[in-house]
Amino acid sequence: MAFVRTAERKRNRRTKMKVAVATFDGQVSEHFGKCQGFTFAKVDGDGVKDVEYAENPGGHCAVLPDFLASKDVKIMLVGGIGGGAIQNLQSRGIDVIGSVSGSVEAALEEMKNGTLSGGAVGCGHNHH
Repeated sequence: MAFVRTAERKRNRRTKMKVAVATFDGQVSEHFGKCQGFTFAKVDGDGVKDVEYAENPGGHCAVLPDFLASKDVKIMLVGGIGGGAIQNLQSRGIDVIGSVSGSVEAALEEMKNGTLSGGAVGCGHNHH
């Protein structure tokens, strides 16, 4: 599947990884390409650290994956995302966890605890 399975996340809880959350008004964005920006954090079983926010740089379909890769992101959390964007992210070594909702803070905390349950990814649009 296109997203990281819960068991894999639990096994890797002690490994610090850079996570990006597609963000819209402090919530996990429902649409990757139309998010306001990205919240970045280093996450492991001990905590959520170095939280920062960056505006969405916009542009064509490769801009966001390149932008996230330049930030050393390993996992992308998002509500919905198209297949083309998933492929672009994965080709840059970024795993996608879709169907995430709620506040960014809660999503990062669940990621830290190994309790984040993502689901099928997709935004329901045909343009990706």
